[in-house]
Amino acid sequence: MKFSFSLCSITASIFLSALFSGQDAKAQLKLGGNTGIVRGDALLEMESSRKGLLLPRVNATALTKAPLDTAAAGMMIYNTTDNKVYIRSSGTWKPVSDAASTGWNLTGNSTINPALNFLGTTDARPLIFKTNAIEYARITETGKMGVGTLYPNSALHVNGSTATNVAVATGNFAMADSNSVVIMNNTTDANFALQNPANYKGRAIEVVAYGTANVNFTGFNIRTQNAANPTVALTPGYSLRLVSDGTNWVVSGKQRSGLPLYMATTTGAGEGEVVRDYNGYVSKGSGVFQTDVQAVPLNPIPNEGAWFSMMLQTVGGGYFGQFNLNDHNAYFRGNEVANLGTSVWQKFISHPATVQFNAQSTGTDSLNFNMTNNRNVVFSTNNTPRLRLHGDGNIRMHGPVTIDGTLRSQSTATFEKDAVVEDSLRVEGRTRMQGMVIANIKSITGNYTIQDNDHSLWIYVDNTLTVTLTTGASQIGRIIYIRARRSGGTNRTITINTVAGGNIEGGTTSILADLNGQNIMLQQMTATQWVVMAK
Repeated sequence: MKFSFSLCSITASIFLSALFSGQDAKAQLKLGGNTGIVRGDALLEMESSRKGLLLPRVNATALTKAPLDTAAAGMMIYNTTDNKVYIRSSGTWKPVSDAASTGWNLTGNSTINPALNFLGTTDARPLIFKTNAIEYARITETGKMGVGTLYPNSALHVNGSTATNVAVATGNFAMADSNSVVIMNNTTDANFALQNPANYKGRAIEVVAYGTANVNFTGFNIRTQNAANPTVALTPGYSLRLVSDGTNWVVSGKQRSGLPLYMATTTGAGEGEVVRDYNGYVSKGSGVFQTDVQAVPLNPIPNEGAWFSMMLQTVGGGYFGQFNLNDHNAYFRGNEVANLGTSVWQKFISHPATVQFNAQSTGTDSLNFNMTNNRNVVFSTNNTPRLRLHGDGNIRMHGPVTIDGTLRSQSTATFEKDAVVEDSLRVEGRTRMQGMVIANIKSITGNYTIQDNDHSLWIYVDNTLTVTLTTGASQIGRIIYIRARRSGGTNRTITINTVAGGNIEGGTTSILADLNGQNIMLQQMTATQWVVMAK
């Protein structure tokens, strides 16, 4: 039997029931079965084993109109437009749940459809992972994973330390999915059984021969530079890094502890990758190459007899450069790759350890070649000394000398052969000439201002003219010769003056010189003053 009551009749019934039963206005109301058992903490209790609570059903438009647009907080309705339950909170209607979907449970979900269900965002916003209210990881809207950083710049960006699984074996070892680094601490030869590379394309593993015996690889092929070899042996003190290409395990790096790359000496034997051939290294690209085994390279370095050799090289764009260190000497060569066969090794400057010589930056000097003890520095060509810098500061030149600029000597300068001076020669110490001194000469036909490389001026006109002397502290001590050609019995009158701020003979700024096949010598005494030394 079904009953239908109006809101007024229900209200009246509740009031009368409370009144006649002697209960106060705080009494609880229970609808449904077991009316004799009422919870004391519920104002309204409904009990049924086959019926539910039906909320008011309204469309989305009704939520924005009176009276629901100003409904009290906590009111609930069922929105027939999107089929969701809404609750009034903070002045707005908010959906409580989606009746057509389920959420992610703390204990996990079952029957997940990977094509539809996922953990993440549906707009251009990152997915944030926090613990203790602190962010520790995120996936950006472009798919980059960051751990310990808010701005990852690669597919995986870890700002902090990382760790990998390390296994230690003292005998035979079978590679497992969990292995990343395996330390073989075996005292007798041991076998390392590899997994099938077809199932692990792109995976890398590093094996370290930490013990005193060899490690042999079995099961599947290892690809080296020359061929596949399933029994490559790893000798004690070396490590080997293998990467699967889907068919073989490829050697991507082999090294002795502390060395960036190891290149052996014999092709195909033991750990061999290449013969110690410096020409052949160019095809290996840029990197550091090392060997500790005696061998004769195809392109030997002069006088090489090293058991140990290290080479740093760069290769690219059809060019190469190689730096080699062996037997305590250093060599360099560089050229086009096409000219590799004819390129020549050049030895770097070397000196005995007892000689304290270095190139350094000192004060305002960008590069200072400094002999810190009292020894001579000799420059030679064709195995013959040409210039000798003595430990006491004296300079000795053993051949013809051409000076294109200003020469300043604060000690003794000895020229054993001809000296050609195209600028000015300034000696603050002593100069010994055992050959000729050839100075630059300038012929002028009109008014002229002396230049930095002038030494002798030859007046080659019959008319008078003016020669202007320059000034400056850098020219103190400079000597200028002026000579006019002879022309019959007529003297040539030359006006000699200085630029603004200069003077001649302690005050005058200009002098007249009557020259007829004669010369006048002037020398700059200060930054602004010239004097007549001879006429």
